Amino acid sequence: MNTLFGFVILAGVIQSISGDTCTGCAGTYTLDKSAASTKAAQCTALRKYAECLMGSKGTGCSTSDSTSINTQFSATGDITKDAATANCVLDSICTTCQVNFQKKIQARSASTRDTQKCVEDFEYVNCVDTKPSSQTACDGTTSQFRMFNVALSVARLDCVYAGTSAVKSSVVIMAAALFVSYLKF
Repeated sequence: MNTLFGFVILAGVIQSISGDTCTGCAGTYTLDKSAASTKAAQCTALRKYAECLMGSKGTGCSTSDSTSINTQFSATGDITKDAATANCVLDSICTTCQVNFQKKIQARSASTRDTQKCVEDFEYVNCVDTKPSSQTACDGTTSQFRMFNVALSVARLDCVYAGTSAVKSSVVIMAAALFVSYLKF
């Protein structure tokens, strides 16, 4: 019976994110966090918040805003502090790959060149590819393999100036080149 009660509470914490802005994500997290009565529920709310920030843009996402990824994943940010409090471990696919890539996306402007987007995308592909297969994304469930495929899909979409077959071969070549560039001889 206690187990069922725990699942009911957990299900209440897990709800769809209504805002796609950093401010909207923060508001939803505040509600979810206050409803979480266990460390597991707090961790679920935290992962949901981190995942929401990975797709956020607009209001509250400027690097100086308190709800931005830069602030939330800093040493004094809510995500960093609350993860420690809830004993919630966020893998480096989340804290390094996803966070750094989302920061770059949020920094893009209308004048950002397609080649720059492609470079950033393939850096993301390489980052995910070099992480252990046991790691998960910010949501805590998406596997490294799935994240690698998501990163490749993003790269294919952003590299619009190349044909489909060119993108496929470019993905392999650039990912290999990035991987080799990280090796120390």
